[in-house]
This record gives sequence, C-alpha cells and structure tokens, in this order.
Amino acid sequence: MRHSLLAAAAIAVIAACSSTEAAPVANTVIAAQDGHASHSAANNGELTAEQKQGVADVRKVTQQFHDFDAAKKAGYTVQYPAGCAESPDGAQAFHWLNEGLVDGKVELLKPELLM
Repeated sequence: MRHSLLAAAAIAVIAACSSTEAAPVANTVIAAQDGHASHSAANNGELTAEQKQGVADVRKVTQQFHDFDAAKKAGYTVQYPAGCAESPDGAQAFHWLNEGLVDGKVELLKPELLM
C-alpha cells in the first residue's frame, strides 16, 4: 500500500516538474481534479480538460519545492528509500519523503514524496 501511495506521489511530482505543455498520454495514470488518480486510455492519448487542470494544480502546488531548502522546511527530510542516492550528485534522482503526509490516502496536492 505504501509503495502505491509513493508511486502516485512520484507521478504528481513528475507532472509538476515537466514542461508546461501537456504531452499526449496514453494508458497511464494521471492526476484528476478531485485529487484521485485515474486511468485513461481513451481520447487518443490526449488529456481531458479536467485532467489538464489537475496537472496544472499539481504544478502550482509543488512549484515551491523546486527549492530544496523550501522542501526541507515543509518536512521533506527523509531520503526514501534510504541510500537511494549513493553519491552527492545523486543517482537516478533524489527522493525525499515527508513522513507526516504518509497516511494511506493519495492526495496529489499534498505529495508524500518528492523527486
């Protein structure tokens, strides 16, 4: 369960860090306006207006975390999984968890994990 929540949070962060143009998405999990994950394979891979708004909302909320000091102040202080980045330059990416937000609910506007 915890891994599913973290995966959803990672998707939210990836959406927030991607370019401002919504790229076509097919058969993938995307952020819905109501904060729940939804699965879409329809619309020829295009995001619906509601999905585009959801991605915009996630980007707006997470933009502050592009500054690592702001993320630390907001409680993202636990590297998850431990040792993920083996060097000061990182590996795949740095993953920071806010343990206070891990509660069994996926709330895309309150991500448990930042990459």
